[in-house]
Amino acid sequence: TFDMLSRPDASPAQLRQALHPQCSLEALVCFDIGQGSATALVCRCGLPIYYFDTGRGSGRNAPTAPARVDFCTCSSPTVILSHWDTDHWAGAVGHNGLQGQTWIVPRQAISSTRTIFANDILRSGGQILVVGHNAPALIWSNSRQHYDLRRGTGRGRNGTGLGLIVTDKPSGRAWVLSGDASYDELPHPVPVDTAAMVVPHHGA
Repeated sequence: TFDMLSRPDASPAQLRQALHPQCSLEALVCFDIGQGSATALVCRCGLPIYYFDTGRGSGRNAPTAPARVDFCTCSSPTVILSHWDTDHWAGAVGHNGLQGQTWIVPRQAISSTRTIFANDILRSGGQILVVGHNAPALIWSNSRQHYDLRRGTGRGRNGTGLGLIVTDKPSGRAWVLSGDASYDELPHPVPVDTAAMVVPHHGA
């Protein structure tokens, strides 16, 4: 069972192992899921190797979601959950393939609905790695990309969520994924050249 209060923080070694890229990235794909956010980081083979949020319109915003939302899990992608707002993970509800992956999540106060979802991940054979409140920057790389995952410096679920910046080494161009944090709450070094910025529904 999953309980945020008793769940230990994942170690940097556990997180790096879960995030170790299988190959270089080729594309950033944003899904049309209505209110919320869902993004895939896709390798040269055409397969997602990371998801950054897997949301969809939910609750009173459920009518904004398309009839079908699906996520490829062919390459066993790691899921990075920016924060625990429902519209950033609701697309994974009932998706056993996605729930069965490794999820990297921030330590935040969560409700019973979110606890139920976390337990669905465990029941599907997935793993949940919790990034603690004072976790250091998680930095890793391969031959072409440099990755920088950090917690926001703000307040509430939005401001303390996970933000990711991926930088292409040869060109120095970067992708910025902020979750719902304001840009001034991202503690990352500011990219020299931003090639793409995922603008969430809050507009950061």
